[in-house]
Amino acid sequence: MKAARDTHGRRLILAGVLSLAGQTTALMFMLQATPYTTLAFVGPGAVLVLLGMTVFAYVSYRELRSRSHGVTERSFEAGTVIFQQGDPGDSVYVVKRGEVEVLREGFERPLARLGPGEYFGEMALLTEAPRNATVRAATRVDVLRIQHEAFQSLYDGIPTLRASIEAVRTERRGH
Repeated sequence: MKAARDTHGRRLILAGVLSLAGQTTALMFMLQATPYTTLAFVGPGAVLVLLGMTVFAYVSYRELRSRSHGVTERSFEAGTVIFQQGDPGDSVYVVKRGEVEVLREGFERPLARLGPGEYFGEMALLTEAPRNATVRAATRVDVLRIQHEAFQSLYDGIPTLRASIEAVRTERRGH
């Protein structure tokens, strides 16, 4: 894993250096337009910028692909239990289409109804405790299932995602 991060970092540095070199030719051209700076900008300068962008796009693609390894799509019919209160937590779910109900023993009505863009199941992964509620498909529902390792990688690597999950987690503790 460390070797992959080192290679990733070197490729990002290469992308930055290539782009910076290309931008330097553009700056030279803008400061003093001569036949030499024009040729430097139009020829190698533009190529360097494009190479830098290509390397950056490649690195970004590889990073996203490695993080999406543990992500699968699942569908559930209305009334199907996705997981049961007390089950061990092994994944997080993101609702793509449809709705789910969050149920807890001892409560008459559902605690929540979640729809597209909302997620559930993260509490058990973050606390390493059994599921604290049952989740059932309220309608036909399509979800993304993110396995524990992939979720942990995303959670650790994307600060804004972590902050968003922590905010929802704080809100859900009230239930």
